[in-house]
Amino acid sequence: MGKAYDEVHAQVKASPERWVASGNRDLVQKYNLKKRKYIGNTSMDAELSLIMANQAL
Repeated sequence: MGKAYDEVHAQVKASPERWVASGNRDLVQKYNLKKRKYIGNTSMDAELSLIMANQAL
């Protein structure tokens, strides 16, 4: 395992981290409670629910 092998694998490992960090802020607006037609007793704030879903991954 040479230096070139380590550099290639370091780049591969870093790629998913960049993708995860980019985020989807548009989803917060899409699922905003203020824009819903019906709010049930189990409705949760959009930002909080997306944070919790990402922690479960």
